[in-house]
This record gives sequence, C-alpha cells and structure tokens, in this order.
Amino acid sequence: MTQKKRPILVAIGDSDTHDAALRFAADEAVRDRRPLHLAHVIHAPREDLFPEQMLISFSAVELAAGSLLRSQVDHATHLTGGVVPVTQTLRRGAVVDQLVELSEDAHHVVVQHRQRSRLARVFTGSTAAGVAAHAAAPLVSVPELWSGPSNRDVVVAIDRVGTDDTLLRYGVDEARRRDARLVVLHAWYVPDLYGDALVDRAELHHMREGVRARIEAALLRVRADHPQVDVRVELVHMRPADAVVERSSRTDLLVLGRSWASPGSSHLGSVTRAALREATCPVAVVDGVAVAPAVADPSDARHTAGVS
Repeated sequence: MTQKKRPILVAIGDSDTHDAALRFAADEAVRDRRPLHLAHVIHAPREDLFPEQMLISFSAVELAAGSLLRSQVDHATHLTGGVVPVTQTLRRGAVVDQLVELSEDAHHVVVQHRQRSRLARVFTGSTAAGVAAHAAAPLVSVPELWSGPSNRDVVVAIDRVGTDDTLLRYGVDEARRRDARLVVLHAWYVPDLYGDALVDRAELHHMREGVRARIEAALLRVRADHPQVDVRVELVHMRPADAVVERSSRTDLLVLGRSWASPGSSHLGSVTRAALREATCPVAVVDGVAVAPAVADPSDARHTAGVS
C-alpha cells in the first residue's frame, strides 16, 4: 500500500497577495507530487469585549476570511494545474500556536513576508521566527518580491563543523531535487583593529584553512552519497548576518538551522532571525545540532563566527 504523502502547509495571512509563497509551494508540490494545504488563522475576539464595542461582527470576519482563503485555493489550483490536491483550513486562535499545531502533519511549512516595509508584513518576522522555532516540520519563508529560481545555488550556512550533518544532508537533497549546486557557507569575522592586535595574518590564514579542511572532511560522505551534485565551500570574512543576507541575492534557497536545547525547546540564533527578516531568497529553517556544553576550540571562539 502506498504511503500517503504529507502535504506542504502554506500559511495565508490577512493580505490577498501571497503569490510568491504560493508559486514556491506550487513548484515544490508539482515536482514532488505532494498535496498543498492552505491555512488561514483568525484571531478570536477577546472575551471581555461586548458586541457593541466591535467595529465589525466576528461572523462577518469569518465570511471575509473564508472568501480570502477560497480565492487563494483557486490560485494555488491554477498554479499547480490541478496535478495535486489543494485543501484548506480556517482556524481561530493565536497564529503561531495554530500553525505549529498544523505543522505536525505537514512535510514543511511555507510563509511569505514583505520586504518593503517592516511595519506591514504578511507575516511579521516574529511570527515566522515563532513558527520556525517551534514547528514540527521545516519552515520556508519566501520574500514577497521573490521572482523565482534563477541562480541554481542552494546555500547551507553553517556555524560549526561537528558530527551532526543534518543541515548538509538537507541541503544536498534540496540541491539534487532542484538540479542545483550546493554551496556550504561559513562566515568568520575579526575587525582589522582587533585582528592585528590578537594574531598575525599568517595565523589567521592558517585558522581559516583549518576550518575549510574540517568542512571538507564533513562533506566526504555527502559527496560520496550524491556524486551528481556539485558541492563547493565558501569562506567569507564578513559579519555572519551580513554574509547570509548578501549571499541570498545570488541564491535559490538559503538553509539555516535551529538548535534544540532539550526536547520541545528550540533556539533560533540572531543570524537565522536576520535571514528571516532580510534575505531576498526563500529561507529554509531546519533542525540543526543539539546544544551541548562541549568546550569549543579557543581559536574558533576568538576568531570565527558561525552563520546558523
């Protein structure tokens, strides 16, 4: 018996413009023959409000929300050409909580955010970050101005090199599915003034090449398992947040991690949050490594900065 595929969950906000998120999700759904499930969440009115205090009845809000959701379902059906089923869910409650609950049955979650105004987003950075931190599935945040894939690069931004290659395996699988190149990005940054005071240039070069060697070693199994994928390493001397945002302009999918301090308790780093706000390409947030109290190499702590 064929196992039913988990759907791609697309979060529909209050705006009637979700073209970028729907195009991204539709492409994924058609390529993988995976169902689409569109969800819209209505904030329920506070129980201490009397009906006369509300500018519009909640039943009217539900009617408008239902109309919005149906129009987006029609758009998604058009984008997929009817190749995959498109279903819908209308819920009440807190947006993050409801989407996190729905993510339990999803393959991944797709949201859209606006780039032109931080005060008017389809999904605010805090909402996308909240879902990304707690969802049971990966989250992909798609900028509203995204025009579609063009660079054929999947970029995995990594913080440290360890035994857990979750991000690398996710990235190479996405590159294979897209017939794209996999780029492993690591940013390290030392202000020139401090760098000159702490260590000479030769030592900095030696440490950078040491990081490259560790990344290349971690990629041995990835390359062996996926010989058809072109895999490259990029080390850049930039602030990590600046590095991922700058690279996003030349990327089809940017992959970053979330860390789990304990079961059910995850953490998004400042760089991942910056990418969710500012990247110009779709950003996938997936499980990274567990947070451990291990002592890092002092040279890495002083002179390198990760990007997840």
